[in-house]
Parts: sequence; structure tokens; C-alpha cells
Amino acid sequence: MPRTEEQKARRKELDLINKDKIREQQKAYHLKHKDRQAIQRKAYDLKNKDRIFLRNKAYNLKYKIERALKKKARDLENKVKIDLYNKEYNLKNHKKLTITKWKILGLICDNYESLYDHYISVKKCEICCVELTIGKQCKTRRAMDHSHSTGEFRNVLCNNCNLHLKE
Repeated sequence: MPRTEEQKARRKELDLINKDKIREQQKAYHLKHKDRQAIQRKAYDLKNKDRIFLRNKAYNLKYKIERALKKKARDLENKVKIDLYNKEYNLKNHKKLTITKWKILGLICDNYESLYDHYISVKKCEICCVELTIGKQCKTRRAMDHSHSTGEFRNVLCNNCNLHLKE
């Protein structure tokens, strides 16, 4: 005869009350039958060796693929975060970074701040009058022309004119 809802509720209540007692009984049973369970487990493993091997291989392949996909997603997410951070940093510190780069390249000037303002304000190449662009390496990219022997600034040019000028 099936239990009623009242009996089920009472059983749950008793299980909660006797939870520690039940746990102790389970431990005692496990200790008492530990050797027998180990023998049964070894026998099962020997009998089903091929099946277990295939199951483990399938499991490992599945989770290896999942781990690789998660790593790729995490790396992509981090790359996006790093790229975004670098872009924000470069926008905030463009003036400072540009002046530092000029100093490293040997450009000598009394007032780098005013030179930077002039560099930014020039919109066309001072030789060929092509419109200057900002960004990746291209022929119309903005470039600082300076004498490599004295380090003095000469003009703001397009990359093409700057590369074709001789000392």
C-alpha cells in the first residue's frame, strides 16, 4: 500500500531529525563491506575493460574540446578587453606618446607642445598637398620630416614624400 502525503512528510521529518544517525550507519556499513565492494569493483572493471576505456576516451575528447573552446573564447574576450584598454590609453595619452616617440627618433625641438599642436593642425602634406590620414602604415599617413644629422624639424609630410626625401 502506497504512503500517504502525511506519511511521506513524517518520513522526511524523521530523516532530518536522524540525519547524523543515518550518516553514521552508512559509514559503518561502508567500513564493514569495504573489502567486498573493492573486489566487486575490480571484477566489474576487468569484465568491462574495453567499454570503460571507450567511455573514458569519449569523455576526455568531449571535455578536451569543450576546454579548448572555453579557452579560445576566454582568450578572445581578453584580447578584446586589452585592445579596448590600449585604444583608450592611446587616445588619452596620444600627445605624450607621440612626443616621446619623437625624442626617441632623435627629433630636437625647443617646444614639443607647440610642435605637436602644429603637427595635429596640419591637414595636407606640405610638399604634394595630399590630404593626410591618421592610422596604419599607408602612403598618405602623417609623418614628421626632420634632419637625421641635426635632428631639426622641417615639415609635416605624407609618408610617401617623407620616404622619398633625401638628406
